Amino acid sequence: MNYTPRFCIIISSVAFLCAFLFFAIYNQWILFCAPWSTQKITNTSSVIQKKQVTHYYFHGDKWKMEKQELLWTENVEKNIFQLINAWLILLDEEHITAKKIMVQSALISTAGCVYLSFDHNILGKEETIFKKWMVIEGLLKTVLSNNIPIQQVQFLVQHQQLHDAHLDFSLPWPVHGFLK
Repeated sequence: MNYTPRFCIIISSVAFLCAFLFFAIYNQWILFCAPWSTQKITNTSSVIQKKQVTHYYFHGDKWKMEKQELLWTENVEKNIFQLINAWLILLDEEHITAKKIMVQSALISTAGCVYLSFDHNILGKEETIFKKWMVIEGLLKTVLSNNIPIQQVQFLVQHQQLHDAHLDFSLPWPVHGFLK
């Protein structure tokens, strides 16, 4: 069967338009709503406001405190993620950590335990037990002072349990820490 160039152009154009229509629907550029549908499309954005947070860290044999403004939302996990990442940036700037470390994810269980997964171990292998402990206590003190509604913190690295030769991370740490 011999197709004319005009026929091929028409078929190609129809195929291109169908593909573009499918792409637009798939990426939700075009939405179809049935008139009998009772589902409402709502705006999922939450209220975002500036909040002054307090970071605590142990440096030079004493506790130090620094205030910073962060964007705060109604999502507690997002707030923890931003708070801890800002705290880690502060530790990097103060040369407390050997390299830049970031939180990969922060998830809260129904029991009030937050699972913090870091991209690298936040504790240096060559650090003393006391310095490692103070890094953890600084994180816990930062979370507690900013009224984050959690009870415990489980420390992870790359979504696996954090391992350290000196401190036990097999169980979550209480947010109140162990300092008196």
